[in-house]
Order: sequence, then structure tokens, then C-alpha cells
Amino acid sequence: MLSRRLRLIGWACLGLASVVSCSVFPDEATLPPQAVAGSGGDSMAAQAGAGGDTVDMMPVGGDGAGAATTAAAGEGGAPGVGGTRAAAGEGGALVAAGAGGQTTAPCVNLEQQAVIVTADTWIDAAKPGTAHGNEAVLSVVAGINERRALLGFTLPAVPAGKVLNRASLALHLEMDADVKLTARRLGLHQLDEDVSESRSTWTNYANGASGRWVTLGGDFGPELSSVLLQAGTSSGSVTFTLTAPVRKLIGPAPIPLSLIVLEKGSPPAAPAELAFTSSEGDASGIPALILDYCDQ
Repeated sequence: MLSRRLRLIGWACLGLASVVSCSVFPDEATLPPQAVAGSGGDSMAAQAGAGGDTVDMMPVGGDGAGAATTAAAGEGGAPGVGGTRAAAGEGGALVAAGAGGQTTAPCVNLEQQAVIVTADTWIDAAKPGTAHGNEAVLSVVAGINERRALLGFTLPAVPAGKVLNRASLALHLEMDADVKLTARRLGLHQLDEDVSESRSTWTNYANGASGRWVTLGGDFGPELSSVLLQAGTSSGSVTFTLTAPVRKLIGPAPIPLSLIVLEKGSPPAAPAELAFTSSEGDASGIPALILDYCDQ
């Protein structure tokens, strides 16, 4: 699925209608959109980018204890994905602390990298031996006929003199097959094995009996991040915050990172598949890790 990757040089300028992320390892709390308190006292207001419709993706938890976060198109900080500029420590703005009253220093010399997916596919409980690595969408849905999206990346080495300020996974939701557009919760986990577009299936990560998952549907660790798609959402950008786990992984040399996206809880009545752009799909929506670095 490498046919369109060279078109992603401008990925950091990718148009995303609205990006709202959720925290890593939070005590979960469902937040309404716009300015509301998170589990750590956060508040977040999101505004659509120029020319785009607002798509509310409600975060679970908060990105920092007591921090006030504001994201708006074309205001403050450094460019994010799709021309959105984000404040609160992501692009030079101060982050106000909670009860302690302290502030963090602004990000100096922000450097952003968009790391495109190296392999992506989806696996299907209803067709456990079928690979879907050459398809234009990644299908996700819970239930008896569950589908899960698998993503493989190579984390680059940390640039000299830099420190990771923020990491996120950006996906593009093309369609929600649920006619009622019910609220949906998605979870993100790290896979134990590499993703193979031609061999990863519901039963196997590689060929043969030695390449079978220990648990059907993939072997993975604890939830790294989650996103709640607000009721009424049919398409738009979906962003998982991955700062903490990526900080633990990155170093002076590139390393592989495999992820799995699955729906949490019971799905709406069928059909209810969520279709995300794959690396065989529209180049503007291909999955990517967005890494923001600042000077040490």
C-alpha cells in the first residue's frame, strides 16, 4: 500500500475539519464539546479550520492536570494538521497549571514531523482467514462480526537537540454506516507483532501455525488512548493523543510501532461499520503519526 506515500510531503498541511484528542491513561470521564472540564480540570474549545464544517470528537479525560487548552484555526502557536494551530504548549503558547499555579515554558523552535503509515489493514472476525491489505478503507466495528484496524509505523530517531512535546495519531473517518449516527467509542492499543498487509488476518499475524495470534483478533497491551465520536458524526478527523507512550519508546534510532484500533462497547444495529481512509485511499487522509519537537 505504498502507491500514494510520496504525495504526503505536505501532510502537515492536511485539512482536518476538527481535531479533539483524548488523554493517555486517564481516569475516564466523558466530556461534552466546547469548554468543559476534564478529569484533570482541563477545558477545551475547538473551532473548525477555514472552510470546514465542525466535527466534534469528544475526548475521554484530559491532556494534563488542571491545564487549560484552547485550539482554534489560525490562532497562535505552530501549524498543526490541516492548517489548524494549537495553543497550550503545542506551538509556543503557555500552559496554565492547575492548583500549583505554575506555567510551562513555551515551545522553542517547534519542529513537526508527519510519519506516514508503513503498513495498514483491517481484520474481520466473520472472515478470519482473509487479509484486507489492498483495500482503500480500514473497517472498524464491534460485535459478533467484529472488525479492527491494524497500523504499522516506524518511529524516527529524535532530532538532535530536541525533545518530544506532543505525539498523536491522525485518522480520517470517511463514513459511519450507522443511519442513526450513534455516539461511538474507539480504543487504541499497541500490538505485540508487526503488521503485514498480505498476512495479517483475524487468526494470523504471519503465515502458518507459528504465525497465529495467541488471542484471535490480535495480541495487544493496555489501552493507550481513546476517542469518543459524538452522536451525529458521519465523517471527519479523529485524533488519538499518544505523547506519553511515544516518549517511552523513541530514542536515538528508529524503531517499529504497531497499533490496533477497535470499537469499545456494543455497536449500533447493523450496518454500523466505521470506514477510515487507508494508505490505498485518498492521500489527504492516510493515517499518520504527528510528532512535535521543541528545543531541549
